[in-house]
Amino acid sequence: MRAPSLILQSDADSYCWLVEDGGRKVGVQARRGWYVQMEERTIAVDSENKCMYLLPLLELDSVEFFEFLKHAQQRFPQVAESIKNFPKIWLLKHAFHNSVSAYWPERALNWLEKDAALRPFLKEELETFVVNKIMPQQARQRAKRMTHGFSLVI
Repeated sequence: MRAPSLILQSDADSYCWLVEDGGRKVGVQARRGWYVQMEERTIAVDSENKCMYLLPLLELDSVEFFEFLKHAQQRFPQVAESIKNFPKIWLLKHAFHNSVSAYWPERALNWLEKDAALRPFLKEELETFVVNKIMPQQARQRAKRMTHGFSLVI
């Protein structure tokens, strides 16, 4: 799968579109949060289930993606707060809760490897993934390494 393209554009409807993937745009609206636009529909990403529209973002390197979002906050201060509140926990949880293959959970693991601070928020998902024999052993071992030290986290 081709990774989404990072873009920066604002439109007359007060949306600031940040990512484009095929015919889909992902962006924010001031004080209203994250949105996905597909064809003529604009959908608020206001729950974990709606993060299904954001799954292709897991194709991107998380460090580069969040650096891009920092740049976008500076360029578009009117929507900076919405950009800052990217629903990364919901997105990662959705990848673990709703994937029938290892593809999206493995992409989520890539993000978690680069941001250890997120791991405690996904403790239950990681522990469930570790014992899910349907998932590849190497991926389960990666997840298990991420669960070490949870008892030390306050």
